[in-house]
Amino acid sequence: MPQSLLGVDIGSYSVKIIHVERGLSEFKIVNFFELPLVAAELLNHEQAGSAALTKFFQDHPLKYDYAVMSLPGNLVAVRYLELPFTKKQKIDSVIGLELEEYVPFESDQLTMDYHVIERLGGLSRVLVAYLKVETFKKNLATLQAGGLDPRYIGVDSIDLSHLSQTNCLPTQGTYVLLDVGHSKTNLVFMRGNRLRAVRTLNVGGLHFTQSLQEALQIPYAEAEEHKHSQGQISDTTDAGSVALKQVAMRLFHEVKQTLFAYYERGEAPIDALYLCGGGSRLAGIDQFFSNCLRVNVSPLDVLDDHYTHLSDRETVRPIIPTAFGAALRAIFPGKVVALNFRQGDFAYKRDIEQLEGSFKKIGVLAATVAFLALVHFISSYWILSGRVEKLNKNVDKMVRNSLGDVATPKGSSKILTASKALTELTNKTKTLKDKLAKMENEQSMSALEVLKKISDATPNREEVTIDVGELNIASNRVSFKGKTTSYDAVAKIQANLQKQPGFQNVTTGDQKKGINDEINFTISFDLAATN
Repeated sequence: MPQSLLGVDIGSYSVKIIHVERGLSEFKIVNFFELPLVAAELLNHEQAGSAALTKFFQDHPLKYDYAVMSLPGNLVAVRYLELPFTKKQKIDSVIGLELEEYVPFESDQLTMDYHVIERLGGLSRVLVAYLKVETFKKNLATLQAGGLDPRYIGVDSIDLSHLSQTNCLPTQGTYVLLDVGHSKTNLVFMRGNRLRAVRTLNVGGLHFTQSLQEALQIPYAEAEEHKHSQGQISDTTDAGSVALKQVAMRLFHEVKQTLFAYYERGEAPIDALYLCGGGSRLAGIDQFFSNCLRVNVSPLDVLDDHYTHLSDRETVRPIIPTAFGAALRAIFPGKVVALNFRQGDFAYKRDIEQLEGSFKKIGVLAATVAFLALVHFISSYWILSGRVEKLNKNVDKMVRNSLGDVATPKGSSKILTASKALTELTNKTKTLKDKLAKMENEQSMSALEVLKKISDATPNREEVTIDVGELNIASNRVSFKGKTTSYDAVAKIQANLQKQPGFQNVTTGDQKKGINDEINFTISFDLAATN
């Protein structure tokens, strides 16, 4: 049965919700909803979002397994740290203390998570996202009051990087996602499918509308309508175009400053820029950034693929990416940035409840397994005891037949066990070895005596130069290999050995001249018994 997932993006203008179904090997976009925030003049942003969610779940009682939500990028702070180690356990232990050096709060006043951008040598470059605990607590409470209890809560700018897991973005090269929202713009720097940096700029579609309103001296709603129907960023001198271009230049300068900071970190120049967000609908904005940045600029299309099952794609195409990126956090959990603010005291309760239930089941299962193991042990012990007794009787019989008298007299009621039998065999073997050694000593000389006699038989260095190599001493036969200067020297060595008492049948063999005119030879002889 496929899983039902929700990706939620609560923006400053509307709430976007994407409904996705995930199977074993694929997923599909089932539906998408945009819920404009209402009563903004009476409610704050969190309350307006909660009201929109409440009405949505009343009108659309969706059954879903879990939801993923993105916090606005201007609500979350991001900082980049460089740490002199790479192990996750070490990073976990120091990340809070490292962050305290840059923010005017104690780490226990912040909820945070991090993502390792890269590990290079013994260093780690880390992106840390954080916000105050009270702010997160308030946002989570308003979401839950609206009927939404997300399993994962991330940041919209970072969640946009998850779109690289689809076919809508290149797998190589460096590029930027420019998400022009209602009150802010997210910049996401990517290298293939790897996140490199993010930044949120406080310029968006709202500022374009306000600039038109001021230039044309018209109400806000009329300026918004003018922007969508007639607004265009161009080089014309009419008041509306001039007003829009002023805001576009402001946005461009902030983007340019961000690019400079990005390049100062040693990053490669960007190859392309992809536009999304409601503000990307503004006519001429793509050409404007292409001319200013000298890069290819194109709209981001995440719906042109087999997983899309939406009828009205053109309307939702610019505004769906952030909610879709949040949903992809659950679809590709092992491949995307696993940043989640629902940790510690804010952990997803259903996970804890499921974990507690799993522990109870594991406890019952463990008790059952222990009982079965005990029954198995008792029955196996009883069966094996019988087998051991039978084997001991067989061992006792074989040992008595082989050795005769043993420690336990024949006819005794005691059985000779395997361990006792081994002891008896070991003692008997030792006795036989001692007798054999004594017989050998009586029949032949020791190895030390052989070596001494060979040394005595070897001529002095003044007479013969000899280098003895491999020596093999058996019980009654000795052989060794050596090198000397001439065949006469070999004969002299042979003659001297023949004179030694106890050496018989001294023979030479394999006399060959070597590379340096040395004579390689082998001498062997028998050992005569000495009494």
